[in-house]
Parts: sequence; structure tokens; C-alpha cells
Amino acid sequence: MRQSAISYFADMVLSPLLAVVLCGVALVNITRLGFVQWLAAAFAGAAFWTLFEYAMHRVIYHHFPVFRGYHGAHHASPRAYIGAPPVVATGAVFLIGFAPVAAFSPLTANGVSVGMLLGYTVYALVHHACHFWTPRRGTYLHRLRLHHALHHHRSDEGNFGVTTPFWDHVFGTRIR
Repeated sequence: MRQSAISYFADMVLSPLLAVVLCGVALVNITRLGFVQWLAAAFAGAAFWTLFEYAMHRVIYHHFPVFRGYHGAHHASPRAYIGAPPVVATGAVFLIGFAPVAAFSPLTANGVSVGMLLGYTVYALVHHACHFWTPRRGTYLHRLRLHHALHHHRSDEGNFGVTTPFWDHVFGTRIR
């Protein structure tokens, strides 16, 4: 969906703020063992985000008709402010990362959610940078930009990862 600049950038501000709040809630009066558990969950959440990002892009954005239309608009106008409305991704994080885990361990659910929220924030920033910035040659961001540009300009059947090409390697969808 086309968005205003405020709407387009909202999640890039709200998601890390929510992650900070969740950190504050989790880390008040936490034990050392609890902190290790929370930190491991946060890293797991960030790693899971990369798989979720890949799967959403490959399956939902390219194969579900409604989303394929919205995503097609992004491919047609990659510098336009097009994306999901604010809080949709944040809501998905809580639906997928927090809710199923909270019943077993609220601390772990908090950590997973923080990791996913930070992963989403990095995704939003990197995706924006791929379309609007010119990163210095040889940097990781430059390599990600080239990886994403191949998806847009050579074939939309590969290079689905935005923050990492890892899953494209794993699932054989990397375009060289």
C-alpha cells in the first residue's frame, strides 16, 4: 500500500521503542540465569526473524494474489513509500513470536519478541537503504543492496532475503 512518509517510517521508530520497553520489563530484577535465558531467546528471535522475512517474501508476497498485487506495486515503483500499514509487522511478531511461547515462559517470549522486533527494524532499515542509499562499495550493506537489486531487476524468483542471503543459499533461491 502507498503510504505517507510518517506511516512508512513509523515502524522503524515504534518497533525499536517497543523492544526497549520489553527489555525494561524483562530485565527488572532478573537473575543471571534468567538473563542468559532471555539473551538466548533474543538471539533466537533475531535469527527466526530472518527465516520469517524470507518466507513472507517468497511465499506470501510472491504467491498470494492480494499480497502479490501490493508487492508488485513495490517492484514497479521501488522508490515509492509502499509497504504494510504500521503495526502490522509488530502485530505479527506478537502473534507468531510472543503468544505461542508466553504460555510456557513469559521471559523467553519476551526475549524472542525483542529479537524479532529488532530483526524487523533492521529489515525495514536495510530494505529502505537498498532502494534509497548508495552504500560504500565492499560493505555488507552494499552486498545486500546488490543481492536485492538482482531480485528486482533480474528475477523475482530468487534473492528473497533482504537482511541476509543465508536462506537463499539454504533453499537454493540465490541469484548470482
